[in-house]
Amino acid sequence: FFIVRWPRGCRLAAAMGQCQHVEKVQPLTFEEESRKLTGRAKARSFPFHGGHGGAVKVGDYSGGTCAFFLEEVSNVQPLDSQPNLCSGVSRHPTVVVWAEAAGKPLGQVAEWPSKTSLQPAWFSARSLGFQFSAQTASASLCVEIRDASSVLGSLRLPMKDLLLHQKIARPLETMQPGLRLSPTVSFQILDCKEVLQPRTVYLVRHGESQWNKAQGKLDIHGMVRTTDHSLSSKGRDQAESLSRRMQSELNNELAGATPNLSVSSMLRPGIIMASPLGRALQTAVIAYGPILAKASEHQRELILSPNAKEKQNLGGLDTHCTKIGQEILQGCREELQSMYSGTGKEKMIETCFDQFQFDLEEVGDRWWPQGQSESTKQLQARLEEFMYQLLFASAESIVVFGHSLFFQQLMRKYFNESYRQNDLAQRLSFGKLPNCGVVRLELDPSKMLDGPFLKAELILGTELSAEGGNCALTCCAAAHDTASEFRADEIVAMPVESTIANLPVVSGAGEAQKDEKKEQPAEPQSEPAKPEPPGEPAMLETDPSPEPAKLEPDPNTKSKGRQVKKCCPL
Repeated sequence: FFIVRWPRGCRLAAAMGQCQHVEKVQPLTFEEESRKLTGRAKARSFPFHGGHGGAVKVGDYSGGTCAFFLEEVSNVQPLDSQPNLCSGVSRHPTVVVWAEAAGKPLGQVAEWPSKTSLQPAWFSARSLGFQFSAQTASASLCVEIRDASSVLGSLRLPMKDLLLHQKIARPLETMQPGLRLSPTVSFQILDCKEVLQPRTVYLVRHGESQWNKAQGKLDIHGMVRTTDHSLSSKGRDQAESLSRRMQSELNNELAGATPNLSVSSMLRPGIIMASPLGRALQTAVIAYGPILAKASEHQRELILSPNAKEKQNLGGLDTHCTKIGQEILQGCREELQSMYSGTGKEKMIETCFDQFQFDLEEVGDRWWPQGQSESTKQLQARLEEFMYQLLFASAESIVVFGHSLFFQQLMRKYFNESYRQNDLAQRLSFGKLPNCGVVRLELDPSKMLDGPFLKAELILGTELSAEGGNCALTCCAAAHDTASEFRADEIVAMPVESTIANLPVVSGAGEAQKDEKKEQPAEPQSEPAKPEPPGEPAMLETDPSPEPAKLEPDPNTKSKGRQVKKCCPL
């Protein structure tokens, strides 16, 4: 489109036909146009009821357990700016946080896994293991940013003046001379009692991708001709079918029917998250776009979550993506336009895309793992990070668009022990959630990492199937076991310095590393039974839809995955 501007002083003359000057303005670029579609999600803020509407300082508050919500670190210096460092040293920033009172440790140390980025973002929390009390007023908060060889920066400040549930940004002290900008850490201090509430999580697998389609036909050219494959036409239809089922449930509620309690909170989610890989983001746009027209502004937010991406395997080109920030959105929009070209729905999909407010906070810089494949240790650390994001979330309902193997590993690792042997739990833990299949999970954050998924339920027409398929070529189509998978490209975690060596370490990556040494041989898993299929889902349109989503157990899976010890106990 073009914008027409009348030069100053010519409006009246133009109305009288005396001015013929028209200034032609060039169309906006995608980056300029998409700025209105991006921004920090309100879901990044945590409600706080203890302040009675006002800001509260830590020194004036007594309540639950203190938690540190790490957002990001900016201005991490690249290696080429450090001439005195060994050239073999890698730059993988990690963060360590603890508190001290009267010169003694208070609570426990919290550690976040390394990121291969100079602007690393985590947006996850850890408990610091002590209660807010009068003793807290005299405590100091200690933060260190490290990499595999040195301390990049440190911060020590009194806790009494820090505001609860408010974003705080502080520059770090650094020993590196000549830096133009000092590294800055952004965080929030949370009360676990306010945040750790029971919630519902919906896991939605993407529609069929071009990779899935080519793999089913053993079309090697179709598999290797590109990376980060988009949805196929069948995958598009599957996403549309899911959207119609959701719209049908919503229309029934609006018409006064009794809400379907298993689905209701998915229709008005507090948080929508999606893997940055194209097929997951495209599925989210197609499925939720029509529904958001009836939603509030807050419910239009979509957070791009790299922790929800598929496991990156050597040779699995559909798991590789190197786009960041606006590039991801531009790629998604272009693929959707191509996907709907000639269907008569071009304007509809544009409207769907424009319904969203995209949060790019976690994908502004490199968000994918180093190397061609992701090691087991890296995957376990990412699973743990993602679980912390679910545990310390600001909403009661969360919808996640992602991938079969990642969801399989997530549920296998975090199903509660009392539910783990349930038939559905077994099939979800060792099979594949089908394309556009949806599983509803009950999450109890008080369990932390010790089995927080209490129960699972398949909804919106998702069916189970014992059918197999060609699933040996990549993780997106193969749900192979990762228990015995070890890679040489693991990131080495920097040991804690002597100043905090005697504190109990709360570390995702650290605990996983210890457990790998103690790992026992996996036990064989029996073949799951086939349950009865659910009834037909409601449809808004009469046009034919794809076959109901079916769970496909992986014939290659023969053993259970290992269990990683819990950390950050409250």
